[in-house]
Amino acid sequence: MSSAAAAVVPPDAPGGGVVAFSGHRLKPDADAETAMRRDMDAVLNRHAAAVGYGSLACGADVLWAEALLERGATVHIVLPFDPEEFVETSVRPGGDRWVARHLAVREASASTTVVWNGPYRGRDELYGLATDRFLGRARLRADETAVTPSFGVVWDREPSSGAGGTGADVARWRRAGGTIDVVEPRGTRVPGGRRRRGGPNLVVGAVLFAEPELLVREDARSVGAARVRRAIETTVDAAGDTIRYRNVGDDVLVVGRSVAAAGALALELRAAVEPVTAEGDGALGRGLVAYAGVMPASDDASHDPVDARIGAWARELLGSEPCAPAEGQVYATETFAAGLALDPEAEVVAERARPASNADDRAGPSIYRLRRR
Repeated sequence: MSSAAAAVVPPDAPGGGVVAFSGHRLKPDADAETAMRRDMDAVLNRHAAAVGYGSLACGADVLWAEALLERGATVHIVLPFDPEEFVETSVRPGGDRWVARHLAVREASASTTVVWNGPYRGRDELYGLATDRFLGRARLRADETAVTPSFGVVWDREPSSGAGGTGADVARWRRAGGTIDVVEPRGTRVPGGRRRRGGPNLVVGAVLFAEPELLVREDARSVGAARVRRAIETTVDAAGDTIRYRNVGDDVLVVGRSVAAAGALALELRAAVEPVTAEGDGALGRGLVAYAGVMPASDDASHDPVDARIGAWARELLGSEPCAPAEGQVYATETFAAGLALDPEAEVVAERARPASNADDRAGPSIYRLRRR
């Protein structure tokens, strides 16, 4: 639905605003939809919105995305799980016309990211993990363009009872800091689809990976290699229960229990190895890279720090966002950086080191450099 109030702002306009969006699943009549679009356009105009990040359930999500696209803004969509199943659980319950509009927005958007490539199985935490992803990406983009990000929400101002829901989304944004613009919901609320619970709980896992030169050479038993290995193992051991999995061999693979803890450990690993490399004993090879992704939560068996199942998951994640940093540096993928952006108490921050070649990020994933706050 078009709105005469919408103002077209080029996506690469200097100072263009960054808006994250969310809201209730709704089934409004024509008058209610027109009223919500009018209020949404007012929010987007006020922030000169040029880039938007959100999910795409029926009702508020689709309306926000349509409003952004109509004004010429770039839209990035984040879905919590398999797109077809998401349509059945979060779009089709509003009616078939919302399915068509959902698919049209996905086609017109600059990107669609799926947080968990597996089935939903009633795991509502996936909605919260998707929210974390798009809110974090919005904050990253705003930091890079030196603007204050806004969170536009169609919300009844009631708290959510679980990890998902608009109230929970607002709580996440408030913890991180930022502007919130509330649009009054209009229309009939739409319940979600099937929610039969199954499968393990899911959380965000943080993975550190490096290939220290001396640990992959034929002379890996040399004194220099032993010092590098000892420095790494001592640093990882000191991290204690913030580590879920570790393997220090021909390469270094560590899975942390949080993005913030893993980011701090990454810089500590570099600091531990630097005195050795300064004496000519080697380097961090391709550098150290921090990844993040959804993984099964801990169960009794996975408390073992060398649990092979966690290691297999971590190595699979390495291919999800290819990253080849400069020698000796500590880099992070966009997903990892987005997690840090939502944690105001994290000791580590991420700064974009390799921007995409154009405003809408179509050139490929960006790479971030980690540093102390």
